[in-house]
Amino acid sequence: MAENKAFQVEKTVNMMLRMQMLQFRDFSNVILSPFSLEVLVFSLLPGISGKCLEDVSNFLFGRVVPMQEVNEAIRCYKLAVNHINALEKVDFKMNNYIYISDQYNVNQNYVDFVYTNLNTRVKEINFMDENLELYNIIDKDIRNATHGHCELKFRPCKQYDGKFQSSIGEPMVRYTVQISHFKFCQDNPDFYYIEMPYKNESMNLCIILPKQGYTLRSVLNNLNYNTLMNLFKTSVLTMCEVHLPDVKLQANLDLAYVLQICGLTKVFEEEGADFSKMTTNPKGLFLESVMTNSDLFLQDLTQISTSIHMLPEPPPPTIAPTILIDRPFMYFVNCEMKQHTAVLFSGNVNVYE
Repeated sequence: MAENKAFQVEKTVNMMLRMQMLQFRDFSNVILSPFSLEVLVFSLLPGISGKCLEDVSNFLFGRVVPMQEVNEAIRCYKLAVNHINALEKVDFKMNNYIYISDQYNVNQNYVDFVYTNLNTRVKEINFMDENLELYNIIDKDIRNATHGHCELKFRPCKQYDGKFQSSIGEPMVRYTVQISHFKFCQDNPDFYYIEMPYKNESMNLCIILPKQGYTLRSVLNNLNYNTLMNLFKTSVLTMCEVHLPDVKLQANLDLAYVLQICGLTKVFEEEGADFSKMTTNPKGLFLESVMTNSDLFLQDLTQISTSIHMLPEPPPPTIAPTILIDRPFMYFVNCEMKQHTAVLFSGNVNVYE
């Protein structure tokens, strides 16, 4: 995994894993966009001051850093945002919005800076207006704030309907079968790791599947940055047969509470927040919610599903290893760049919805 010092990869990965555990429920799925959240928090930096700036700096970097280093990090994120927005062979979109009460005089330089550098839009809203149209506007903005419809590089050779084991039953799920060389690791005693490239080969679908007898919760509890880095290093191209469920994930969440547990606190405090670089009258201005709306197709079959051979029942394995993803698993979608690997999506699939 490529790393630029401006990107706090270890801190980001550990934060991603912690947020997934905080949201983990046996009866529901988790979908996050770690990169989008990073960009949003970085968008706050040019608008805050004092102890509030130190708090956000600690959250992002693990220490208080000078503004020169902050500006260099924002420059790097600008390049990453531009790279991701220009991706070909994939339908990926990332939009961030900051809604601020129109009672505050917003600094136009701040508005222009975060839009130009981080593609974050600042919108002034009359929150005192009880007309539902206000919420319709916000809902329209964030409805598809972050979405990814991605087609895997290798064409599935067949499909079938089979059971998916979950805490709320064993629903029938559409599976696709792919046979090819994938980066694979089975050395860990409690899970398998497999990496499947998308058609845009800078993107990969990475899956951690608990071995029989282990739960996804126990696997996640033991994962950290070093474990994942070791997986990337020890995985080798292996001819595999992979049975992947056709899963669409969607979530609309307020992550304010989770972010506060993870250490981002002062921007949420009426007395502790200091948005004096965002507005000329910052008294009483603080962050209330961090709404995320994400949807993701782990594999988009809309263009090819009619040409895949459909089987009447689950087929027997044809080669070893065969990875049958028929139980809860963790996933993340990476985008490889020259100096950085961005985690576009991450989460858990516990049930089939």
